[in-house]
Amino acid sequence: MEFVRGIFLKNRWYQDAAIEAMLRTTDNSVVVLPTGAGKTRTMRGFVEQCSGEVLVLSHIKEILEQNFSSLVSLGDVGLYSAGLGVKSINRITIAGIQSVYKKPEVFKGVSVVLIDECHMVSEEGMYASFLKAIGARYIGLTATPFRLKQGYIYKEGIFDSVCFEAPIERLQKEGYLCDIRLEGSLDEFDTQDLRTVGGDFNMSDASLKFDRDAVTEKIIESLTRYKERYKHWLVFCIDIKHAENVAASLNKMGVLSEAVHSQSSRDKAILDFKEGKIQALTNVNILTVGFDYPEIDLIIVLPPTKPPTLHIQAIGRGLRVAPDKDHCLVKDFAGNTGRLGTIDSPQLDSLGKVKKGKGGVNPFMKTCPDCEALVHPSVRVCPCGHKFKFRHNLKLQSHKAPKKKWYKVSSIYYTLHRKVGKPDSVKVSYMCGTRVFNEWVLVEHLGYAGFKARYWVSKRWIGDTPIPDRAEELIRKSNALRKPSMIEVEEGGKYPKILQSKN
Repeated sequence: MEFVRGIFLKNRWYQDAAIEAMLRTTDNSVVVLPTGAGKTRTMRGFVEQCSGEVLVLSHIKEILEQNFSSLVSLGDVGLYSAGLGVKSINRITIAGIQSVYKKPEVFKGVSVVLIDECHMVSEEGMYASFLKAIGARYIGLTATPFRLKQGYIYKEGIFDSVCFEAPIERLQKEGYLCDIRLEGSLDEFDTQDLRTVGGDFNMSDASLKFDRDAVTEKIIESLTRYKERYKHWLVFCIDIKHAENVAASLNKMGVLSEAVHSQSSRDKAILDFKEGKIQALTNVNILTVGFDYPEIDLIIVLPPTKPPTLHIQAIGRGLRVAPDKDHCLVKDFAGNTGRLGTIDSPQLDSLGKVKKGKGGVNPFMKTCPDCEALVHPSVRVCPCGHKFKFRHNLKLQSHKAPKKKWYKVSSIYYTLHRKVGKPDSVKVSYMCGTRVFNEWVLVEHLGYAGFKARYWVSKRWIGDTPIPDRAEELIRKSNALRKPSMIEVEEGGKYPKILQSKN
């Protein structure tokens, strides 16, 4: 496949699959595509095949311009935005929600509405009132299909379902997205005494506590080792003053930087960054949604946050691929990864709300004391070689060691397993002579259980279609799963445990 500056010139398999799902669905659905996966290209493919009038909505000027630039070559495209000084309507109209929400009568002929970054849509507000007034079917696109207090927008909210979701891990493995390396800090910010306002940390408290010369100097000093290795830095800061202070400190270190915020000249700073005149941009929640620059290879996170959307959107700036870029390093000083999980496995419950650890502790990631890499709490040896110490609760054990044995598999059965209050899963039953061994694939679960399930499916998937993320669909398409000839089973516990398989 031809590759030019981070763009694959043909539709990728998941883009075609998403377009097909959008054309097929009759619900008010959500399409979940990771940052950098090409939502704009997917929208273009859908619009090309869609009959009738289409309205493409967003709430951010930069996204409005991006969508218009992508679709204008189709020919019958209008732009409706008071902020841009244009009010043109055509078969395909790109519009800002702020400009149209009080004028639903103008768009009564629209057959389908596309909503970019649809995680911003709530049950009340401009989007909800406008969509209700025009009565058209709508499809949302986002990398983060959840809101802080609401949870998943397709379980609570104005959307009915997810019609397509592309798995980050597979897209990274196939080279469509860049690998993310996570590092914490041994000097991680202590957020215990920060107040909560509106579901997030109070930024005034955070500023008073963390925007201090001593703290900033220590951070900048720790970043010195990245100066030569990483060429395009994106730094997220607490507030405007913090962004200015961090930019000034980086400049003193020799990393040419500019601060981007609501009171700065944004366009010039971004242009200087993209042209290589400066190495770093500091910002305050400006360069998240709508900011695309594939070359970003170092993301520095300083503001602590509780909403997983902000956490994932920030890290997502590093997912795009680019020449000579084999990964993007995320340096998390705020402990957000420990609280909220990784970009491919956010710590959310079945409703899409942030999980809480026992006693207020969130043991979702831990920091290696040698290399500062963030790893899963179960990891015993860091890739750098550091051996973690574990507390062992010594219990009286049976002298009999668990029995491990290989069994020949004669047949496999897949059945739907349902449990009240839990997501559906797939029960896999292996017929081994007169014995039956079972394991459960938790494809609809989140967190580490869901990650393991997706990995299990990806190892066995031999189909050309996207890997199913719903239990019922996985069962329907089970003929696309590779059938192992042997399984290794450990017996001796309460239930036999399947350890591994052979083809």
